[in-house]
Amino acid sequence: MKTNMKTLGVISMFVVSLVMTVLPTHGQDKFRVEPGEKQTNPEFIQRLADPELNPELARRIPDPTARLKEAQTLATGFCQNFTTSVSVVSTAQGCFIDVTYSNTYTYVASTTNACNLPHGLYVEVCPQAQIQSATVISGAWLSGLTPVLSTNYVYWVKSCPIAGNNYNNRIPSGQMLTVRIKLANGFCPGSCAVTVKEMTGAPYPQFNWWSCQQFHTITTPVVNYSIGLDTSVCTGSAFTISVVPPPGSTVKWYKYTPTSPTQPCPPVLCPIGPPWVLAQTGGNTYNTNILTQTTCYVAVVELGCGVWVSNVKRVDVCPGPPSNQITATGPPTTLINNVPHACTSWSGQLCLTPSTFPCPTTIVRWERRTKALTYPSACNPVWGAPSAWFPIPNSAGQTCINTGNLTATACQTQYEFRAVLQNSCGLSYPSYTIVIDRPPVPGNITANPLPPLCFDKATKLTYSTTCAEVVEWEKREELSPCTNTWGPWSVESGSQGTCVWWTNNLLKTTQYRVKVKNGACPSVYSPVYTVTVKPKLGVTITANKTVLCPPGPVILTAQTTYGPPCNYPVSYQWYRDGLPIAGATGSTYSPTTGGNYYVVVSETCGKATSNVITVCGRPQLVIEAPCCVCPGETVTVNAVVVWTPQNCPAPSCTYLWNTGATTPSISVTSPGTYTVTVNCGTCPPMTQSVIIQPCL
Repeated sequence: MKTNMKTLGVISMFVVSLVMTVLPTHGQDKFRVEPGEKQTNPEFIQRLADPELNPELARRIPDPTARLKEAQTLATGFCQNFTTSVSVVSTAQGCFIDVTYSNTYTYVASTTNACNLPHGLYVEVCPQAQIQSATVISGAWLSGLTPVLSTNYVYWVKSCPIAGNNYNNRIPSGQMLTVRIKLANGFCPGSCAVTVKEMTGAPYPQFNWWSCQQFHTITTPVVNYSIGLDTSVCTGSAFTISVVPPPGSTVKWYKYTPTSPTQPCPPVLCPIGPPWVLAQTGGNTYNTNILTQTTCYVAVVELGCGVWVSNVKRVDVCPGPPSNQITATGPPTTLINNVPHACTSWSGQLCLTPSTFPCPTTIVRWERRTKALTYPSACNPVWGAPSAWFPIPNSAGQTCINTGNLTATACQTQYEFRAVLQNSCGLSYPSYTIVIDRPPVPGNITANPLPPLCFDKATKLTYSTTCAEVVEWEKREELSPCTNTWGPWSVESGSQGTCVWWTNNLLKTTQYRVKVKNGACPSVYSPVYTVTVKPKLGVTITANKTVLCPPGPVILTAQTTYGPPCNYPVSYQWYRDGLPIAGATGSTYSPTTGGNYYVVVSETCGKATSNVITVCGRPQLVIEAPCCVCPGETVTVNAVVVWTPQNCPAPSCTYLWNTGATTPSISVTSPGTYTVTVNCGTCPPMTQSVIIQPCL
């Protein structure tokens, strides 16, 4: 033998075992178990080159570099005799891997460190498999040993004594050890690494190195099981999901209910676990029963030791037809009765808001229709029937559309847009309405009866319009009759929306106007209409003098409320003492006799009677005296001025008797002729005499 074989006792024997286990999967798909290369632990090489642990090699090769090279050659040769195999086994009790190990070597007891010989077997499995238990199938060395278990590794070990070389705990050269490891989970598609290590080193349980190891790769074929694409249903519906597994497999159905309609389905790992919940074991179909919430589903297909996870199917549950709304962007509009209005024209963009429902929405198309507002008569707007819905070309699937330039083809034109939306619950038609208004043209006001009106009378005003709404009627009063000076405008309460307005009983000339508006267009005023109101008819007469004495005549003048500055025509009739004076029909009258005078004026609004002026006729002088006087008797002679009429405002008079007396009455005691001269105002003097006889 060679020197290195003597030092370590390694037999030049090379064995490689490859085991391929075929499981019944899809067609020709199989598990592939492929052994990897064997690896030597660098620490093992260092231990072989250590002069204290391997004094024989140090004696033979004193140079450290050469000794390290020789140790590397020895360790590599030793690990080449390290043989392992791995196979996948599926039984009714579960999924297992069988691991077989052996190493054929020789050693020289006097020179070989016992801790450099194998005294433990270590198996590591990919974490997804999860080791449950391990049992010994064959190998005397394993008898009575308890495996040390973790979720991804297991090992069997015996101690290597520090003091002295005790070779009893080593794994005997050439002895084959076979163990069976039970796995909690099968193998998911992809690769699972199984590592088999030969344990050497310090005494158990402090050992921390290995001499040789070999990787084995278990490859599970990828099989794409489908349970269908995501879908949506209406609330209260049930749904059936199916998968097509291979014969002999078991299907487990899992589900997850998102906490909100927008929460995505959680990712699915293999093996599957929380938050996914097992809903059903067995069966190629799964009935969801009545659904009220969005739910995610996945199928797990188990065949032997293989585990395949299907795609995730999301079933969105719609509470009803699409809930999208339409929003508009464009020039500002005016909201009238909750409907946007624009004057003359408008163009913008309409967009659908996101649905508040989790289920997908299909935009079938956008549509448009119109209707027109006309005025068959004033203040009587009538909406025509809407047109048919017109599909907007190329609008299917469009979240937003442009309206184009919308104009007023009538007094008002209403444009209504809607989107035709569909989900699993049916159709919905969110809509947006906008009205385009034509600028108003002012109309005219007419009255019945026509002005001028009599004092304290009313009239009916009518406003004619073809394309406007009456906002309000306004009025203002003339400050003074017929002066064209006006007070401020005021709004007539309750006049909104009416084209007919009854005035109050008017006492003054009043002007009216109508404020009109059409939708969002600026308001305008009608031309002002003046309702002329005649003043209250009245007449007053005055006299230049009231006595029919020179100089000049008496002139009675009538002044009416219809006079300047209004100058409305009236008719006159003068009266004396309550009787009409023939031919006295002017605004002035000159009486020739005394009396009580007044005038009556009349016109279409009625009559008015003036005040009364009493005109005094020329006075007459009368002497009142007895016919005789007796001796010793005293009698009174009176000078009496008689006016016609008696209540006329006569001027004062002066008296002069032939006796020299100046009083209206004198006392006489003797017979004789008594004469008096009386002067009254501008009237000619009056003289009168009386003869008093002696009594017989």
